[in-house]
Amino acid sequence: MKINVVFPFIPKKPGGGLRVLFEYANQLAEFGHEVTVYYPGFVNYVHTGNKFKNYLKYLYRKLFEKNIPEWFSLNRNIAVKYVKKIDDTTINDGDVILSTWWALVFELEKLSVLKGARFNLVQDIEDWAGNSAKVKESYLVKGSKNVVIANYLYKYLSEMAGYHPYKISLAIDKTKYHVYNPIANRNPLSVCMMYSTEPRKGSVFGIKALQIVKKNHPELVVNLFSIYDKPADLPDWMIYHYKNSKLEDIYNSSAIFLGPSVQEGCALPPMEAMYCGCAVVCSDIDGHKDYAFDNDTAIYAKTENADDMASKIEKLIFDIKLRQETATRGNTFISTHTWYNSAKELELAFETELNKK
Repeated sequence: MKINVVFPFIPKKPGGGLRVLFEYANQLAEFGHEVTVYYPGFVNYVHTGNKFKNYLKYLYRKLFEKNIPEWFSLNRNIAVKYVKKIDDTTINDGDVILSTWWALVFELEKLSVLKGARFNLVQDIEDWAGNSAKVKESYLVKGSKNVVIANYLYKYLSEMAGYHPYKISLAIDKTKYHVYNPIANRNPLSVCMMYSTEPRKGSVFGIKALQIVKKNHPELVVNLFSIYDKPADLPDWMIYHYKNSKLEDIYNSSAIFLGPSVQEGCALPPMEAMYCGCAVVCSDIDGHKDYAFDNDTAIYAKTENADDMASKIEKLIFDIKLRQETATRGNTFISTHTWYNSAKELELAFETELNKK
């Protein structure tokens, strides 16, 4: 198949949803499909503000930053195109056109059918940045097939649209993550967490929870990792890793991973941490529940509740057997989730739709 993969913007900085799209592009290319990736300079509802400044930024990156993404190893067989905008003159003819983020649905709706059957990869209920009515409208656009990554999204879109979207499972990169520090050898008083300035990631509750645990256990070791600058008010005893590409080392040095998110589509860091042998404490949101099962592969804490998060962390600190068993079950479960299998599910969705024609 000829597959067009359209990003909502030029992906200069790492992002979970962007990484997922790159993973699928890579796998589809490995399967032998002809894959072209597009970085648009302008998309309605995405590129706001001064249009001239946006254009200059796009032009600069097109001319001088041709190695994007620096943070992801893209398959060499994938063609990359910087396009000023999305229209029939900039997008190649193809069999399938895949995108993620609601605003792109309206851009792709304008394209000729020759550009490919349209698939919208829904990785969250995408109204957290505003435009709630338009977000819901995007899920109902005729001719665009929704593909979801979590069971709660499947239920949500099924009830909203009156038909079932395609459901695929997210995964981890087994070439990048491993357990090299045995679970039983880890310091029980070691915790890691991803830090984000986005309120929906719940970092403020995670930081507070870790401060509570530190007060009760002065020996606590905390490693935070982030793509954001270190916050000025972060306690000195928290070790901060800015744009650290060695996440495997951080996970393997930690006994516990804390996932304090308020809203997620299907969060990847807890999955990675599980596969690297961490016992996961995470908020009881739907975006964790495809792989984090309470008192099985993870321990739930109440959302936006730092006290409960701290309590659950301490539960694993005190109960070594529970921590080790939780970590082992999480690792075993996540080991079945590969990008190869996930991309095969996506490929089957493409083939199913194309065979209807």
